[in-house]
Amino acid sequence: MLGVELDCVPIDLGFERVGLVLVDGFSTNLAKILNLEDRNIQTSFPSSTAPALATLFTASPPCVHGIVGERVWVKHLGGMVNTLRYSFAPVRTLDELEEVKKERNLFISLRPIISEAKRGVRVVLPSWLSESQFSSALYGGADVLSCYNVWDCLEYFRISIGKGVLTFLYLNEVDTLSHKYGPLSRPTLEAASHIVENLRHISSQSSVPVLLTADHGFVEVERVNFLDQDTELKEVLELPPFGEPRALFLRSRVDLKTMLYHKYPDLQLHDRTESEEMGLLGQCSSYSSLGFDYIGIPNGPVSYRYRLSEGDNTLFKGEHGGLTDEELNVPLVTLRG
Repeated sequence: MLGVELDCVPIDLGFERVGLVLVDGFSTNLAKILNLEDRNIQTSFPSSTAPALATLFTASPPCVHGIVGERVWVKHLGGMVNTLRYSFAPVRTLDELEEVKKERNLFISLRPIISEAKRGVRVVLPSWLSESQFSSALYGGADVLSCYNVWDCLEYFRISIGKGVLTFLYLNEVDTLSHKYGPLSRPTLEAASHIVENLRHISSQSSVPVLLTADHGFVEVERVNFLDQDTELKEVLELPPFGEPRALFLRSRVDLKTMLYHKYPDLQLHDRTESEEMGLLGQCSSYSSLGFDYIGIPNGPVSYRYRLSEGDNTLFKGEHGGLTDEELNVPLVTLRG
């Protein structure tokens, strides 16, 4: 559709023009409750926004593009980086690292599909994301429109759809509500329902099909373990865990499997060799450049947080990042009026 040569086999959807909407955190459970007929597809692991967006728009797995969570360790930048905001964690200002020399830019190795597209692409993004270095790397070459809330974003999408071969819209409201109230809470369901009805109406008016998908699903968590309170663990870690609360990347020369087996029985640890054999981050020659020795994945309704600042006491009812079906399975729905 975009005229880009890929190393993977694309799916021919049979559309000349299409609107693609990624609703952050829109799980297959939401799709079933809203009676949406969908193809079940799987997102990448870790099942989180930054890795999924990077995979979607580069057609490459996390072991290639290197984005393994909202928080990643970047050796040549000398610190922990928030990928979506391109700032050192835990600082949450936007693009703190924008002035870093180009050859040291975290996203320099990305090969985005849109930058090679031979046909017109429009992208509609919330204002906090639209001008970020992350978005510039993924959507460079597209006509990017900035919006301020879900209704503004939907209106921009309405007036843009059909003017290019691909019109892409990203919405994060369902994710925000799922974290705060739970993935199947009343606020989450109402937001998801309103978005779907608006997208159906837009598709009907434009006669352009709208594809709805997501970056990850959700699980409801019952307990949070704060690993920054574990003095014994902190002493053997070479750096704070990075990745996600349900996909922890740990670096230590100590045998963490033995050390943590009884302390955290619901945290399954895979060393780097096992992770490569399982293909957790995709098929690559080596995972060594990603800077971890173990991946910790919870196998129950629990998350593991490592706070980098004293004031970070946020507790979420919904989490994602892990390997459960609820987190990995996402819908692919064709919406027509």
